[in-house]
Amino acid sequence: MPRKKRKPREPKNAKKIQELVDAMVQHKGFKQMAQFNLTCLAKLVCPPNTEWKENLELAVKYGGVEAVSAIINKHSGNEGLLLSATEVLKRTAQNKKLVGVVASSGALQTCLGSLAASNGTMEQGAVETTELLDIMASNAPECMIGTGIVESVFKVMTTYKHDDSVLASCITALERVSRKPEGMNEIVQSNGIHTVISSLAIDNTEVGDDANPEHLAASFSLLKRYTATGEQAVEYVRQCGGVDAVIRALETIEVGSDGKVMRAGGQLLTTIAGSDLEGALAKLKDGGDVKTTLALISNLALEAENIDTIVRALCFLFFCCYLLFVVVVFFSIYYIYDSFAYNCSCSGNFWPFSTSVSHCSC
Repeated sequence: MPRKKRKPREPKNAKKIQELVDAMVQHKGFKQMAQFNLTCLAKLVCPPNTEWKENLELAVKYGGVEAVSAIINKHSGNEGLLLSATEVLKRTAQNKKLVGVVASSGALQTCLGSLAASNGTMEQGAVETTELLDIMASNAPECMIGTGIVESVFKVMTTYKHDDSVLASCITALERVSRKPEGMNEIVQSNGIHTVISSLAIDNTEVGDDANPEHLAASFSLLKRYTATGEQAVEYVRQCGGVDAVIRALETIEVGSDGKVMRAGGQLLTTIAGSDLEGALAKLKDGGDVKTTLALISNLALEAENIDTIVRALCFLFFCCYLLFVVVVFFSIYYIYDSFAYNCSCSGNFWPFSTSVSHCSC
């Protein structure tokens, strides 16, 4: 006799998870109840629960991601709820079959909005939310296009403009989005090019942060991709103060720390400075230290078309240094002779300012 087909096993926690999701929706307006429900959900869909993978798929199936989004939207700016929500959402985004739901449900956008509403006061919340953004940008950057996420990222960048780690995560995500033409278009339409340039011009060393190579590398890459679209884009970057911003960013790079970032910045500067590369080098000489200037010049010299400009700029620099040297030597000699004449009790003005020298009484 043929064996009877067994009925598929009903997931162990199906009923529990469905009831929990329903409770999250029903009591989303009560902060303490919402926190309790989110904590319970996180324990079910995250390790060390041995059934977390199955539970996660069930939670997504029953509308758990949408329920999480609704709670965060109701309590925007609450760090405790945001931490519990991102714990669930990060696990969801790591699953390539489920990652799209995080974007389509508005969950990531809501979390970014909550972070932006904090006025820059969240620390751990910023870390967890930007980690979620990193995961999304790595696994499914295309899902971030046309969902409002890009605009939300720029709001976070404005709020956390002095936090290099947040800026690095945001711009890295945007750089991945910009690889798609429609993604770059959304960045431009959101006034994103101006925001990225503005973030380069901020000196975070004043608040104790060192230059973040990841932040600069992603910014340079995004701007290079944008300027490659045509002369109109290059001109827009110039109008936004791109030349000065790139120079200022290059000045923050510690020489020898990351040659690739220095080279990328130099290539971008070559593009946006155009025929005035010599003027840009002059600005760098005036504002930066000698090591940074020479490191950038050595990278720019790798491009054949830059060599003549660099030679002209360096010739002018050496000429100025020579004049300064002559002036210093002249006045040093004059000071020595004048001092000697005074010590010898000489009368009159000492050479070279007089035609005669009185007899020395020494």
